[in-house]
Amino acid sequence: MCVTVKSSLNRQMLVAESDWAYMAGFLDADGHIYIGRRNRGSGSYEYASVGFTQADSGVAAMDRIASTLASAGVRFMRGRYDQSANPGHWQMRTQIIVKHQLSVIACLTRLMPHLVIKHDLG
Repeated sequence: MCVTVKSSLNRQMLVAESDWAYMAGFLDADGHIYIGRRNRGSGSYEYASVGFTQADSGVAAMDRIASTLASAGVRFMRGRYDQSANPGHWQMRTQIIVKHQLSVIACLTRLMPHLVIKHDLG
């Protein structure tokens, strides 16, 4: 397990700092950091996720984020869904979510220095 984390951290160093700064700006504007608690059996545990969401007009931005995360060895899921901004006006959106806890930690570690609005949440 430590080998995987070290390998992931080494891969993160291959990603330009400007790419992490770009993603942090995107996260501040159109992303989320979610921290929750799940009950399991007789106990519970906390977990976190990092997500980026954009209307289909921003596909190029989402492609850049996905490419950066993949280059850094961060595990993520990418999907599309319909969302209504106003009743009766549906719009396709693309979402990228980092849920794997080691990937969340690795991602936030690199994004934190660049976050402005969500800095205290990370």
